[in-house]
Amino acid sequence: MASTLERFEVAARSRRSAREAWFFPLLDATLFALAFWCTRWLVAHYSVEEALPPVLLGHMSADERPWVYAALTIAAVGTFWRLGHYARRRPFWLEVGDILSVLGVMALIDAASLFLSRTEMSRHWFLANWAFLVLAIPLTRMAAKHALMAMGAWRRPTVIVGIGPNAVDAASALWSEPMLGFEPIAFVVPPGSDAPRSLKVEDGDLPVLNTLPWPGLLPPELGTPHVVIALELGEAERHASLVERIALGSRSVDVVSPIRGLPVATASVPHFFSHDVLALRLHNNLASAWNRGIKRAFDLVMASILLVVLSPLFAWIALQVRETGRGVVFGHRRIGRRGQPFICYKFRTMVPDAEERLRELLERDPDRRREWEERQKLESDPRITSIGRFLRQTSLDELPQLWNVLRGDMSLVGPRPVVSEELARYGDSLPYYFESTPGLTGLWQISGRNDIDYRRRVHLDCWYVKNWSVWYDLVILLKTIPIVVFGRGAY
Repeated sequence: MASTLERFEVAARSRRSAREAWFFPLLDATLFALAFWCTRWLVAHYSVEEALPPVLLGHMSADERPWVYAALTIAAVGTFWRLGHYARRRPFWLEVGDILSVLGVMALIDAASLFLSRTEMSRHWFLANWAFLVLAIPLTRMAAKHALMAMGAWRRPTVIVGIGPNAVDAASALWSEPMLGFEPIAFVVPPGSDAPRSLKVEDGDLPVLNTLPWPGLLPPELGTPHVVIALELGEAERHASLVERIALGSRSVDVVSPIRGLPVATASVPHFFSHDVLALRLHNNLASAWNRGIKRAFDLVMASILLVVLSPLFAWIALQVRETGRGVVFGHRRIGRRGQPFICYKFRTMVPDAEERLRELLERDPDRRREWEERQKLESDPRITSIGRFLRQTSLDELPQLWNVLRGDMSLVGPRPVVSEELARYGDSLPYYFESTPGLTGLWQISGRNDIDYRRRVHLDCWYVKNWSVWYDLVILLKTIPIVVFGRGAY
């Protein structure tokens, strides 16, 4: 992290953010135009429609088509603006979810207009056009943001009002989403509070500045940064005047609630006319039978497909494991949804007498015993076979759990299944584990796996259960792929 002076220089370079907000709607509109004309040209010159089924065939027509498409472009860009993609900014994966939803709706409207107007056109062109936008918009936005930040743009200096754990958590959250462009440069201590000169955030320190002399709010050298109010419980009432002044004098302010453990991803924010009452309406998605049914249907379809596609890989692994001794698949008793035990299957990665060797190792090596008690795993485990080490590093040893998914013992995504001795580690959070079906992958796997401690693992499992959605399941599955390929955090 840079020094205070360097951060102020970053602030001075980054005050163009209001003008830069117009760049992305123009970029999206340009991509719509490119999709229309480029796919039209490609289909006209390299059409393969003769290879398509007759039901998909049509003929290019409709001179009024560009006008309809222009209206769809305006509607899509306006919706992105309303969702906060350009001015308020959204985390990357939430933004991608919005993009897919908006483009899906626009494509349906486009198809309906073609049907109702009885316009004959190339279905191949239609599919290519919208498929191009699905890929081009998120990827181009990402590339553009990286390029702008490399030039000192898009990044918006951000000050955090508060010096407690809530403020530090807010700064860490902003650092974890660099594509937002909100770059924390300092904490601001409320009047009358004692504070250190700096606070540690991630791998560095941020300076702590004072709002005094009162009623001065922010030091003038900061210019007009983005402001995040992250006070502790009870502080907001004591500093209500400060909060009001900041809200009145800033274009936009984020307020971070000090209350933890809420399903934030599914919460809505109702308010009441003529009353200063702000409410959070919470939703438990996994409590809905409809949502659980959707999750189960998705698991059945995907697990069936994966079992068929990966059957040659299953056979090859079975042959390799068989050469290390008897027993190809290993079954272990785990605790599932609502505390029900089940047998969790894996390819055997250890020597046949692994339990006896573990007991002997822990008795003679106190360091290994402490490591086992902390993680329930050993980084350099002498019981693992050569093929077993490869299977663990790539997570291929867990492929037989697809059968658990078909049986309903597990889901594709969820908290990792635990043994009964581990339940005590969840403490008061145990009901969250029992609420969800254990998963083949989950937030723990994509967040460091064995490189993070058990307390963090419990937090991730609980966050997933409280904030579940189909989109988050898809994101976790996508992010699992590079983790498996590169074997990060696996042993």
